[in-house]
Parts: sequence; C-alpha cells; structure tokens
Amino acid sequence: MTNFHPPHLPPKSSSIQLHKAYHSIVIFLVYTFVAVLAGIVGALAVFVWFEPNLYSQGSLYFINRDSVRSYVTERYPNSDVVARLRNVSLRIFDARKTVEKSFFPDDAYLGRVVMLSSSGWGVAFVPEYSSGLEQTWTIVDQNGLVQDIEKTVFDADRNLLYLKFEGGNFYVNSFPPWYEIVPGVDLWIADHKVWHKRIVEDTVVIAKAPYRAIDEYSQMLVDSDGSSGSVVMTNGGQIVGFVTETGLLQSLWHTQFQLPYLLEHDTLKKDEIGLRGYFVDSVSQNSQTPSSGFYVTHSTRDTILVGDIVIRVAGDTAGPHNFWQQILSAGESFSMMVWRENQEFDILVTR
Repeated sequence: MTNFHPPHLPPKSSSIQLHKAYHSIVIFLVYTFVAVLAGIVGALAVFVWFEPNLYSQGSLYFINRDSVRSYVTERYPNSDVVARLRNVSLRIFDARKTVEKSFFPDDAYLGRVVMLSSSGWGVAFVPEYSSGLEQTWTIVDQNGLVQDIEKTVFDADRNLLYLKFEGGNFYVNSFPPWYEIVPGVDLWIADHKVWHKRIVEDTVVIAKAPYRAIDEYSQMLVDSDGSSGSVVMTNGGQIVGFVTETGLLQSLWHTQFQLPYLLEHDTLKKDEIGLRGYFVDSVSQNSQTPSSGFYVTHSTRDTILVGDIVIRVAGDTAGPHNFWQQILSAGESFSMMVWRENQEFDILVTR
C-alpha cells in the first residue's frame, strides 16, 4: 500500500524549525526595510523644515498667500552672475563710520554704483541725495581700491545719481532686452552680502494726475522686503535697475536712453515737451471714437491744446504704461495724433 502524505504538511525531509526560522527572517527583513525607509523620509522632512533652501538648484516655488508673492528656492546665482556684479559695480560706504582706515561695519554700507562706461560714468540709486553728500562717502572697487569722484549729475525724477570717476578702463554693465522684463519673470536682487531671487509681480501706478507726459506711469513690484538701492539683475548677469524704498523696480531704461548724451555732454538731456494730463477711456459706442488716450490738461505748445486727447505717438497707439517711453524714443521731431472736437489731427512735435 502506497504511503499517503497530506498536502498541507511540509515534506517529511524538511525541518519544521528551519521552516519557521526562514519565515521569521523574511518578516524581520521586511520590517527593517520599512523602518529604514521611514527614517530616511523623516530625516528629509526635518531638513526641509529647517532648511528649505537645501535643494538650491530646484525649480520649486513657495507662495506667501498673505502678500501673493512668489519666492524661488535658489539662494545664490551662478558664479558668473556674482563675478559680473563685482566687476561692473563699486561699493559705497559711509566714510564717517570708517574703522582703522580700511574697515567698515555692516551699517556703513550704503549701496552700489553700476558702471556705465569705461571712461568712468556710473549710476547709483540715492533717494535722499543733497548736493555734496558724496563727499561723506568712500567708494571702492572689487579690489578694495578707492575711486575718486570727478563730477556728479542728479536725476531728481528717478532718484538716480550719475557719478563720473577719475581714471578709466572700468568694466561696464550691459542692459537687458527690455521687452523681457515683464511680470512673471524671475530676477536676482543683490543686497550687500545677501542674494534674493524674486518673481516680478504686477505693475503699480506711481503717477499722480495730472502728470507730465514724460513721467513714468508705473513700476513693477520686485521686492517689498528688500533694502532700498539693492541691485536687480537677470539670470544672465545684466543689470536691470534698483529696488526703491517701496520695493518697486527703478529700471535703467531711461539711463540707457540718456547714456549717449551723457557721454558726449557730461550732463543729462532735457526730456520735457510741455504737456501735462492723464489717460482717459472712452465709453462711446461710436467706432470712430478712440478707445483711450492722454487727455491734455496743460500745454506750453501752440499746436497742442488743452482738451486734446493724444491717441498716437510716431504712428504707435498711445498706452499709459509706455507713453513716456514712446515720447522719449521718438526722436527730436515726431508726429502726435490728437483727437479734437471729434476729429483727428496729425501734429508735428519738435523738442
């Protein structure tokens, strides 16, 4: 008779003790793996909590819901951007706080001069400038060499101080393509020893009606927490402008526009064209009526009258945010189309 072996029992040749030991080892390894994995996840969570900038090369963004502002996790730009800032700018210190000739405490730092020409012209953001203030400064280059000021020109409309230094062979800043500097783009902000990366937010209207036609209508919000005078740069190391006292961007668009004249005449070109007013929108259903334009409230010109609405500059539709740039870019003589008593008039404007 053939011996019958129940299928639910282990083979007669196997050891029950070894079988139990095998299952115990498997269970032990599974629990060990889970414990190690949990430990790794917990450690990473602790690191991210205390040091969110640990992964500085990532593209992760944090949103501050209270102020609807975006922060990028990167702490420092690449080495080329850092080196470029050092090369094309000079540091300004309060000479009255000098310690042992060449040492300065942190609170002696006042800002930077961005160099515009190899011949020595640079520009700084100085909102509380008064004549002779620069005499209380010590300005040094990246090598710690003191640079002597030869001449200054102040643009009170933008709080930009242009400084001419003695000597030459300065490294020079390059400007960005201005059409790329729009809300949503991310920029670097250099605040003395600290770097911040910020995403440009919406524009803020700064002009108060009635304002001059050549006044900046709006500026972009870049860093409401940053220090006034901090330098704003692109990811490629091009300098865009400075942070104002209210965290807005004072761009160097006007500086680039003025630069050729400044280099030739050692002063700034007069922008004024004698018009004041503000932008208005039409509610008329008449398709022949312009949708918007610059309403003139004051004019020193015989050909442009109070009550005229400027609708085009040099052939381009007038818009509130870039109206001042359209006028400055138009040249010495250009056309302005105005809406007057339900008619359009093309008027030649000469500076």
